[in-house]
Amino acid sequence: MGGSELLDQIKRLGWKVLVTGCDGDPLIDRQIELVKMLEAKGVQVHVTILPPSPPPPIYLPLSTSSCID
Repeated sequence: MGGSELLDQIKRLGWKVLVTGCDGDPLIDRQIELVKMLEAKGVQVHVTILPPSPPPPIYLPLSTSSCID
């Protein structure tokens, strides 16, 4: 598995890894796989899954003057 030496070093140093995700995120499956792999290597992992947030409103530029004279 790639990067296993780095993961061993993270474990040895006692670092903790935070993995955050959002419900509905298309990459949530990859994040879950990452957490499982880190835990299997003995790395301390904290997971935060946030509820989906509504998309930001779309702002359209409004012009008070016309480009055409």
